[in-house]
Amino acid sequence: MSWYKWDGRGRIRQFLLPDDCIYTSRIYTSGQLHHERNSTNNYVSNFKMGPNQENPRRLYFRDEAINIFVRELKEIISINATTAISWIPTSKNKLDVNYDNRFEIVLKKLLTFRKNLTQIEIFTAKSTREPFHHGAVRDPQILKQEWEWCDCDLTIHERLIVIDDVLTEGTNFRAFSDLVLAKFPNIKIYGVIWALAEYPEDFEDFFPIQD
Repeated sequence: MSWYKWDGRGRIRQFLLPDDCIYTSRIYTSGQLHHERNSTNNYVSNFKMGPNQENPRRLYFRDEAINIFVRELKEIISINATTAISWIPTSKNKLDVNYDNRFEIVLKKLLTFRKNLTQIEIFTAKSTREPFHHGAVRDPQILKQEWEWCDCDLTIHERLIVIDDVLTEGTNFRAFSDLVLAKFPNIKIYGVIWALAEYPEDFEDFFPIQD
């Protein structure tokens, strides 16, 4: 898959700013309930499945999606990259029995290939909340109050990559960027998002230009 720089076209993403630097490689079709095998929707759904699955086949497909995400991240992140890298916190607190560590697994695997990256956990969820795709209100200001800072120092880093699986309106990215830049104003943040959510009727308006 090719990675593209978001240029503002397609679905309105009310919380993103024109100078936000975001790269993506796939399109997630919002509202699509049935996912064809090997489709982006299928991979994203499997990626979000969570580790507590009784059926081993479901865990197999989760692991497959994780490995595909890692493989595609290797295409955009240079082997010599010395950037700091982090992730958007998931909706569950780490003490929740259903906490999903999918991003930690992705970065652990990625760092075996990109050894110069510096993995930094920046935020964790104070408590478990309803996920956005289950109907939670999308509001960066509310989300900022639901995260807490980890013990981290970004002052020595000029650039920070933050990964996420799907970007819809930019709620997560806006909250993350605003908090980080308020404390570390000199750092440049790059969003590397696996897929942009689009409605089917928007496809004709979305012709990303490879950067």
